[in-house]
Amino acid sequence: MRPDEEASPRYGRGTGRPMNDGTRLRAHAPRNVLIAGVPRSGTTWIGKTLGEAPGVRYLHEPDNWRVDPMAWIGMRGTGSRPSYSVGERAPDYHRMWELAFAGGWPEDNAHIDELLRLARSQRLPRALRLILLRRAARAAIRQASTSDERIVIKSVFATLTVEWIASEFDTEVVIVWRHPLNIVPSWIERGWTDARAMASAPAFKERFDGSGVWPPPVADDVQGVAWAVCAYSTMMIETAARNDAWPLISHERLSMEPIAGFRELFDRLDIPWTSSVEAAILGANRPGSGFETNRIAADEAMRWRARLSSEDQARAVDIVRTFERVSPAAAALWPTSPAVKSDAGANPSIP
Repeated sequence: MRPDEEASPRYGRGTGRPMNDGTRLRAHAPRNVLIAGVPRSGTTWIGKTLGEAPGVRYLHEPDNWRVDPMAWIGMRGTGSRPSYSVGERAPDYHRMWELAFAGGWPEDNAHIDELLRLARSQRLPRALRLILLRRAARAAIRQASTSDERIVIKSVFATLTVEWIASEFDTEVVIVWRHPLNIVPSWIERGWTDARAMASAPAFKERFDGSGVWPPPVADDVQGVAWAVCAYSTMMIETAARNDAWPLISHERLSMEPIAGFRELFDRLDIPWTSSVEAAILGANRPGSGFETNRIAADEAMRWRARLSSEDQARAVDIVRTFERVSPAAAALWPTSPAVKSDAGANPSIP
């Protein structure tokens, strides 16, 4: 929170100002919604929950080539971390998001299905497959123009392009953040341990070169993972700080009070709340693992303490504090998380 700002009421009340619990909301949202955050920050849980509402279609990671064939084109040449500045021209990336905000690929369209089948064929030349895929996308966009559905999209690959997306499309952006200490164990479990590779996007060097966190650690260990998580998280919340009208959602806070938190988010996005939505939230409050979205909500805030050894906790905390010295946004936000606050909520309790 900036020194000249006052804390909003508990769930924001649409002021657009950061709250003292790290959650920010506003009213009068555009038609579609983009849920953005770093991997393992809770974006899928939030996106799927919004998708339970009537008249809403949830679209999962249209910029992930493992999920959506249009990402073969849209993400081509960008790796998994595209970076575009507002106003920069990116025709294929734009077409990928245009299709996504149109609702993605339609069901039961024989013409589009055939184009996609041919585009996936390894027997055809690559150039022809890309032509067929672009043709299929144009047809899908035309068909979707008459739909009255609201589209909710989740992405963990748009960290460095979310401002570009917001400038190109009429969409509400919701930023989800989770304390880095709760993300680090998940990345370790998935083998995402090379900080240098994860920070290969030029935007990371541009932001952190010359600061106390650059260069990334060489070791492929918990400090390397913590560095990558903190770098991604810092870039995300600094983007949110530049766009303080965007809702900013704390995963840990939402986990502690999911019904109240989601009801407020639904209200701010003008998405209808129903008994089936509430049932879905309550139904997800059970043990889960991996990429499942089921979790015991009350356990989420402090899970990192059970998942990291005492030594790894100390090393990860050291990286977190280094980034807090570099980024005023991180220094203002991360200490507000229940992940590092005592039960009384007064002071950080990290070792």
